[in-house]
Amino acid sequence: MIDVPTPATIEDLVTGLNIFSRAEIPSEKKSAMIVDYFKLYKNNDWQKFAFWDDFRYTRNLIEEIDGCYSLILMCWPEGSASRIHDHPNADCIMACLDGKIKYRIITSIKFELTSRETQLNWPEADDNKPVILSKETFAVSGEVLHMNDSMGIHRVENASSSDRAATLHFYFPCIHECLIFAEDSGRSTKVKMCYHSIKGVKQAPQNISRGAQCIS
Repeated sequence: MIDVPTPATIEDLVTGLNIFSRAEIPSEKKSAMIVDYFKLYKNNDWQKFAFWDDFRYTRNLIEEIDGCYSLILMCWPEGSASRIHDHPNADCIMACLDGKIKYRIITSIKFELTSRETQLNWPEADDNKPVILSKETFAVSGEVLHMNDSMGIHRVENASSSDRAATLHFYFPCIHECLIFAEDSGRSTKVKMCYHSIKGVKQAPQNISRGAQCIS
């Protein structure tokens, strides 16, 4: 049994995640335990880390232990969405804090996880056919999802065209780059992650951490 504090505040949550990250537990069991732990977090104090953009979603770093985990608040304006992307060698626990989120998993195309191919084996190009989406899941405030590449590459969207949404993402280990995929061809591009704010401090455009590109 792991002794972690009840996550009454975001600081409590971080303390508990530090304990989980050091615990020697099988990955699948650890993921399930962290999902349950996130469900206990009910506070709105995450808002002190929130920075918004009217035209794209933002990535706001709350805590990071390099090589271990990153805790990131993502703020989604109305109708915004990420690119189709992967999570290279990492798990992600995503909690919906506010609004309604659509999570789309794409598994009906071949994707070689081990060799990290630069292109998916996409269906034959057809302008009248959208990307094949194998599953759509919706999450509302208080719900928590677990994702990794064994489930498929994916895209996250704000499901509302009139309301904002916010999600909290726990990546373990950290992700500093990923592949994004073109919907028409499946061709991939490697991009570096960026943060719009770090621990509550908004970043100047020229000082955005870990490069100038992100999965938005």
